[in-house]
Amino acid sequence: MRTTLNRLLLVDDDDATIFLNTYMVEMTGLVSNIDSASSGQKALDYLAAQESAGATGPDLIFLDLNMPRVDGWEFMEEYCSFSDAFKAGRVIIILSASPNPDDRLRAAKTPYVNEFMNKPLTVENIQIVIKKYFGIEQRSELISK
Repeated sequence: MRTTLNRLLLVDDDDATIFLNTYMVEMTGLVSNIDSASSGQKALDYLAAQESAGATGPDLIFLDLNMPRVDGWEFMEEYCSFSDAFKAGRVIIILSASPNPDDRLRAAKTPYVNEFMNKPLTVENIQIVIKKYFGIEQRSELISK
């Protein structure tokens, strides 16, 4: 039984948000490797390189919606072009500050999007997502830290 995720990808154009989200993920002790991309295009390039190298890529992606050039929706359109084998088992959570209820509805209809969450990302939300989708729970000695 796995006790940690191998790899997580944070996609957000805001450096402070990436920093904070990385810290929150590290606090859980549930992820071995944390990667980040500062745009939808950089995330797509990262995934394409992973697929070309025969790597499995990240287990979990937290994706911002509102980014310049390639936003979260455009990312998802392009994501569909990856092979089914590469996409298998991956969980994508849209993490957005968007107040627009249409974004939540659109996310529910978008292939490969597992869930929509509001920013900010919290340790508790990370724990819930990892337990729900991967069956990995926080070890009690880490919770008390």
